[in-house]
Parts: sequence; structure tokens; C-alpha cells
Amino acid sequence: RQRAVMAASSLAKFAEIEIDLGRYKGNYSYLKNNDRILPTEEEIIKYYWSIPNPLWQRAFGLMAAYGISNHELFYVDLDSLLEPPGHLISTYRKNHYGIRRIYCLYPEWYKEWELYKHIDLPQVTGQNNRDLGHRVSTAFRRYGLCKPGDLRHCWAIRAMGFIPDSMAARMMAHKTQVHNDTYKRWIDENDEDRFYQLLINRSDRPKPPTV
Repeated sequence: RQRAVMAASSLAKFAEIEIDLGRYKGNYSYLKNNDRILPTEEEIIKYYWSIPNPLWQRAFGLMAAYGISNHELFYVDLDSLLEPPGHLISTYRKNHYGIRRIYCLYPEWYKEWELYKHIDLPQVTGQNNRDLGHRVSTAFRRYGLCKPGDLRHCWAIRAMGFIPDSMAARMMAHKTQVHNDTYKRWIDENDEDRFYQLLINRSDRPKPPTV
């Protein structure tokens, strides 16, 4: 709606028509979308092993392990996975962010799911990113999986226990503030407990002074 209003306003200005279309933009904000129920890590694993098609199983595995979006799946360099630890290189949004290297979270999935094997991705057609993303969403529904975007959200939350926010934001092609506003609100008490245990059990965590 916002893009449509911008285009219509530009056209009206070019035609020298005085009209205010601002009220048609709506009040959409990603901060208001609170109806998403994310799968647990255990559910993600079950989803992966339930997919009978090896091409779509690989696609699901890459999206779960690297947090890429449904259309970004078709902009990755699969050869970058051949050498451990399996950093995935994405060329999506290359003009804005450069070629991005994305870490696998969890690295165990890289081995257990054999993501290093050079298996082709599903062959789909589409004139634009929206078409490509729709093909992925359709396949996920066909196999009874979660929504593709859920895997990206789960990666972002998972990353908080592994790497700094600024690094995770860069890997997801976000600014850090947008990254935090978008994903941190999905953290629940279980996530807080898990992150606390990870940090408190680190050998290099701060220690109290000795008297």
C-alpha cells in the first residue's frame, strides 16, 4: 500500500493534479505483527526429516541452518558449503551489502544434514523474488511444514546465543536497530533461560572480585 501510494503520488505530481493520498498508506508496521508462533528447535528437526523430496529437504535445511529467506535461497553459492565449517555465501542484495558470508547455526546441522554435499536445489520458475518466494511457500504447505519466514526468525533468535547482534544483523542484511526491533520481541522465558545458562557457564565470563 505504501509503495502504491508513492507511485500514485508521483504520477499525480507529474500530471499536475493536487491530491493528498497519504491517508491510503495505512498504518502497517512490522512491530505490530504479533501473531507468529515459531517452531521449537526440536520441531524444526522433525520437519526436516519428514520431507520426502531430497531437493526440498536440502532447501529446508539451508533455510533453517543459515536463516535465509525463501527467495534468497536461489541467490546462494552452493560451492561455498564444500569446505567446513560451511559458511554460506549469499549474493542477494549484493549492491547494498556486498557478498555476505553467513554462519551455520547450529554447526552440527551442517554435518548431520550433510549440507556440504553438492545437491541441486528445487528447480522453480519465477519472474521476480515474489514469485520465487511463493514457490517455496507452496512447497512448505504441501509438505505440512512451518512458514518459511519462521525459520529466519528462529535463526535470528538462535544467533543471540552465538554471535553479537551487529554480526547477526549483517548476515541477515539488516541494520542492527531494525534487526533488534524485528526479532528480539519474539524471545520468551525459555529463550531467556537458555541464553543465561550459555553465558553463565562460559569459562571466560566475568568473575566477582576476591577479597
